[in-house]
Order: sequence, then structure tokens, then C-alpha cells
Amino acid sequence: MKSTSTIVFIAILLAFGCKREEPTSWDIDARVPLLRGSLGWEDLIADSLLSTDENGLLHLQYVTSLINLNPDTLVALSDTTIKRGFVPPFSGTIPIPPGQSVFSQQQNMVLGINTAQIKELIIESGTMQYELMSKVNGPLDIYYGIPGATFGGTPFSLSTTTQPGTVANPYFESGTIDLSGYTFDLTGTSGGSSNRLAFSLQADISSTASGNISVSANDSLTVRLRFTDLKVAYARGYFGSILSDIDQAIDIAPLSAIAGGNLNLQDLSFDLEIENYVGADIQLKIDALKGVRGNNFVSLNHQVIGSTINITRAIDLGNSIQGNTYSYQINQSNSNIVDLFNLLPEALDIAGSIELNPLGDVSGGNDFIYPAQPIKASINLDIPLCVGVNGVVFLDTLETQPIDIPSTSGTLFLRAENGFPMAVALTFSFLTNNGEEIVLASNQSIYSAETDFFGYSQTPTTVNLGINLTTDQIESIKTGGRMIIKATANSTDIVKFNGSERLDIRILAAARTEISYE
Repeated sequence: MKSTSTIVFIAILLAFGCKREEPTSWDIDARVPLLRGSLGWEDLIADSLLSTDENGLLHLQYVTSLINLNPDTLVALSDTTIKRGFVPPFSGTIPIPPGQSVFSQQQNMVLGINTAQIKELIIESGTMQYELMSKVNGPLDIYYGIPGATFGGTPFSLSTTTQPGTVANPYFESGTIDLSGYTFDLTGTSGGSSNRLAFSLQADISSTASGNISVSANDSLTVRLRFTDLKVAYARGYFGSILSDIDQAIDIAPLSAIAGGNLNLQDLSFDLEIENYVGADIQLKIDALKGVRGNNFVSLNHQVIGSTINITRAIDLGNSIQGNTYSYQINQSNSNIVDLFNLLPEALDIAGSIELNPLGDVSGGNDFIYPAQPIKASINLDIPLCVGVNGVVFLDTLETQPIDIPSTSGTLFLRAENGFPMAVALTFSFLTNNGEEIVLASNQSIYSAETDFFGYSQTPTTVNLGINLTTDQIESIKTGGRMIIKATANSTDIVKFNGSERLDIRILAAARTEISYE
């Protein structure tokens, strides 16, 4: 509901003429517009969820996700620090000429991945920080390569020349590499492993050295790599056999603005759709799905409840994914779905389980996932607003500002125009800034609007109320607060809505005051 408040200041015009011996007093009625509001469907439900069909009937359409399998459940990359120290393969001290190798090695580094056995990753974002520390008392030409980490087909490599260092005062160098878009081959040096990234190191006495460099067994070269905030764009391997419980409540946002009552729905469409774009088999079981409002609930009765749903893995076609979709149309002929939504649920509670790879590694380590296209289950709800209305309660609050007006007593005038095709009972109360609630009117009836040949609202019905206020009530309202409006709607028959229906409210305060002057 949208409202406007107006502060009205009373200007007193004093006429100076003959001096009066006695003070004069006047009683003045001051009429102050407090607020104006207008309630329509768009104030209760987002415009994007409302549409009209070819016959002009309003529909509520809502899509929400019931299950989203977090990709991190399948492939979780933790921040990983890998440190490798290299020492000369000899004892004692040896003079080594420029160009001669000091350190040379090929190894695997193990990335911090959960239980999944991953062969290939494409990195969406993240960084690798490197640190080199040399205790060799001479310059080194260093080549550090990660052949399994490629960008655009080119393997990662780092070439640098260190400065002389000592055991007490080593040479130190660091930097950060953006890994966005890199592909990691995690089969290691053997080509048959998982979660292992091969690297190679070659360190020679620099060609820029002026002569032989004495290298001892106590000299060393240390390489430290830290992988940070890695996010996956693609992963291939075996994700394991994972069984997860489902226990969650999904808010039904369009119906949460309705404070109570129930509907007599005539028709609705409720589709459960399960989409699998992951290269792994899935078993899904929904044990219960309940519509909940306050302490009341209705459990869905349908063949899908309690049944095991086997969902075939997707196929990676290279440039696209061929997913598998399973749809279940749930309607009044095969379920109690109408009873469930007659409750006007605030949430859907779902309980069940989901199992990944229930038959084990049937793909030979070739499961895949693009986290942007996971496994999900969603509902598509379409409710034509041709319904019976049974005690449906709408609540709204209008803010009022402080009013600068002296007063001794007064009246609150209210004008309400009902453009809805059902009767409405209005209750008004004022909540002061101090938390005091003043009930101004209770269950004031206003008839339904007149309808046209097709049953849609045509002419609003108007009611005018005068509510006498005490001096204390006037004083409380003057300080500002919130006007709480409760509208309870009932229809004797099925009514139709086209979206143009409105409930308009105007509130005016009239205060009586005594003003005197000499």
C-alpha cells in the first residue's frame, strides 16, 4: 500500500484595530489530512508474478527451486599451500661453473580437494602466489614449469634469475598469478593419477656469473606455492557415491503477504521439474512435501511422494550439455494439491534424500560438472484467480508524521472505496511511536463492488465513517506513528479478478480547539 502524509500548519490572522478590554476566545475546527492509501494486487504480489490470459483473467505464476545440489558438495577446492625444498645431490662443497645444473626435479603436488577424484579442472577464478628462497651464494637461472596447468594450450612457466643469498640472509622473490581460465590436468606425472598436478624445476648457475660458484650441501632452494580462492568452471573425474538428506523450507513469497484465511481454488497447475546437467547418475526420493501456514499444514498426496526417482546422467557434447529432465504434473485429479494451496501456504517443507552415483563409478572416472548448470528441482505454479474467498486477511501499515495542532477533541473521518468483487470488513488501529495501540474501528463492513456481465469489478462501493476521538487519542495521534489496516474479505460465490481491483482509503482528522487573544 502506498501512502502520503501531509503536515498542516494552522495560520492565525490577528486583526489589530480598537483595543479590547477583555480577551476574546474562538472555537475553531481544524481539518488535517492524515493519510491516503490504495491497495491493489501489485501491493501484495510482485508485478512480475502476475499476468492476464486472453480472457482478461488474472493469473499468479510462480517458479521456485526446491533442491539445488551445491557444486561444492561434489568438488570443493580448499586453499592449498605446497612447499618444496631442494638441496644439492652431493656432500661437501663443490665449485660449479656457469650454466651447470644445481637442482633438477620432477614431482607431483597434491591439491586440496574433497573426496572427489578429479582428473581435470577448468578454473573460473583464483590466484597462485609463489615464493622463491635461495641460500646459494651466487645467481641462479631458474625455470619452474607446471605442464599440467595450461592457458590457451600454453603450459604455465616461470623463469627468473636470483641474486646471491646465504644461509643467514637468503634471497627472496614472490609474485601472484591470476589462474582465471587455466585448465589443470590432475593426472600427475604418470598420467593415471587424480588430484595431482605435475611440476618440474631446473636451476642452473646463472650464465651471468663471473666464475665458478661454491655450492655446499647446506645450500638450498625453496619453492612455496599457495592456491587461493579457486572456483571451478568445470570438473571431470569421479565424484564418489554421496548420500545427502533433504530437509528444507522454501518460502512461498507471493502468498506470505496474506495474513490469514483460505481460498476455494477451482483450478491450478503445479509442475515438479527435475533437471540433471551433471555427468553423474542421481537417485532422488521425496518423502514428504507439506504446505505450511502458521501451525497448520497440508501434506501433498501424490505418487511422486515416497517413490525413488532415477535420474540419468547428462552427456557432455563439447560445445553444449545434453541434460535430462523429468517432469511431473500435479493437479486436482491426481493429488490433493488444491487443498494444499487453499491453505495459502507461507512455505513448502520438503524432506527426502538425494544420492549421487548410487551404482558407483560406472563412468570410469569420467563424471563431469559445470557448476553453472547443476542438479535442480523446481516447481512451476500457475493459479488462475477465479476463486472463492473465505476470511482472507490482508494487513498493511501506513506511516503518519507528527502534526502540529492544538486540540481538545476531534473526529477521524474515513472514506473507503472497495473495488474488489467481494465484501470486506475493515479494522483500523493506531500504533503510536511509544508502542501504544489505539483501536479506532472494528469490523466495519463494506459491500463488494458491482460487477459487469463477465463478473469483473465495475463500480466501487463506498463507505464513510466518522470516529470520535478523545483528547488523549488526539494527543497520541499528533505525535505520529503507524495506522494499521486489516481487511478481511469474504465471498459468497466464486469471484474473478482482472488486476484492476483496488481498495482506496482516505483518512482525515478534524480537531476542535479553543484559541484566545487579547
